[in-house]
Amino acid sequence: MPITLPDPVLALSMASLQKLNTADVDQLANLWNVFTKCKESIESGRRLENLSWRLWFREAHL
Repeated sequence: MPITLPDPVLALSMASLQKLNTADVDQLANLWNVFTKCKESIESGRRLENLSWRLWFREAHL
């Protein structure tokens, strides 16, 4: 019988997010990649995925 974990399994530290360099396109792309793969396990994961994509797009294309 599989073990069911409560949702969400993961949460983010706001202190870690405040250290993020939003001008670094590679760092934003990596963050978006992580959120895309883990969005179902992170608190507010879908919103974080969308936010990270928007930040990456803004820095990479505008």
